[in-house]
Amino acid sequence: MNKKSIDDNAYLSDKNQDLLDNIYPSIEKNFPSRSNSHQSDIRRYIDKNNEILFATGPVYRLYFSDDERSKIFSHIGMRKLQVDEIIKKDKTVDKSWYELDPQFGGSFNLVCALIIRYYMLHKMQKQLENTVLYLALSTYSGRHFKSFPYLPNENIMSYTINNLSNKYKIKQYGTIIAAIKDTAMVCHNTYTDYLERGTDVLINSYLYALHTRIAGFLNNIASEYYKNKEEGNYINLEKDDYSEENYHITDNDSFVISRLSNNVTNQILVKGIDYKLVKLSANMCQISVTSLQKALQNIIENKNKEIAKIISLIIQLYLDGEGNTPESIASKRFVEYCLEIYVKSNTNDKSILELRALLDNWMKDCSEDYVKTNRMATKNNLRKAFYLYMVFSIQKEANKL
Repeated sequence: MNKKSIDDNAYLSDKNQDLLDNIYPSIEKNFPSRSNSHQSDIRRYIDKNNEILFATGPVYRLYFSDDERSKIFSHIGMRKLQVDEIIKKDKTVDKSWYELDPQFGGSFNLVCALIIRYYMLHKMQKQLENTVLYLALSTYSGRHFKSFPYLPNENIMSYTINNLSNKYKIKQYGTIIAAIKDTAMVCHNTYTDYLERGTDVLINSYLYALHTRIAGFLNNIASEYYKNKEEGNYINLEKDDYSEENYHITDNDSFVISRLSNNVTNQILVKGIDYKLVKLSANMCQISVTSLQKALQNIIENKNKEIAKIISLIIQLYLDGEGNTPESIASKRFVEYCLEIYVKSNTNDKSILELRALLDNWMKDCSEDYVKTNRMATKNNLRKAFYLYMVFSIQKEANKL
């Protein structure tokens, strides 16, 4: 269903705001103190399902349990039964939207939508995006069973993903979580005004649109998957045979750079700062752990669109080195080579120059200690620590591949 057809239905409806009037005030009251708990739930869920969400295709089931959904009601200061009663009394909303969340009668979806509205009106973009993703993952969980009644064969799915064109988001972004997030955020940005106006029917339409987008995302992949299954196309993941006859396809460098860069970027933006890597980087460069942590947090909040660029540059520079392979990114060799790149002097390499320019600009814009100090040694140590944090983040993610 496109926006025009939804609009036609929405504007013909009355202006009831029972959901907004009876539930949203509780969010406004409780979320100044409970937002962090809600965001922690999202991070824990993603951590718990890391392997599934950072896969390159929808091979595995993603489970979104009743216990997971129930957490959200404590954050808004209401019981699920209270929310259910408010929904039941609403006479304007098409109750078929309950089917989008059968276990919880639509109440989880509704509360998520109203929380997203809270973040939108309070201009809390990162929290908004996390909650949009959380809602989308709940929807994805249910839709996966419908698109793939039986668990997909990994060999056939690998062939399918490798042979998709770039018009597919999973091909563009390289991981399930990145593709879902983009799909959901495009939908959210299209229907932002629905949440702002907040009538019962418009909130319903917002949720229906998201469900439709996620269903389309999965169904498009499923269509190609079942076609390949019928034709007997697959990638042999069991043997070390790279022959064309066995369809064993390897990553080229550009795909490795894209996939790994997307994985690392999403880990940083969705999960936040890895304190162990902060401490390791800071100690190696003899700077304050707190100083580096604050600088990284500022970079994530203010330079998030450029993070993928610096990560891609580091991976690209490494793979351009003689004898460096994608497999060795997970090894000690990767860190040692990256340190050699960092100290390289009198270079005309455009990638190295661009990398240095990004590091300098980010530290000037995002590190108070970098700006305050006049000691060149301190500035260099701060910049090197940030660089090492990105290097270690790449290596950590490469170990999962």
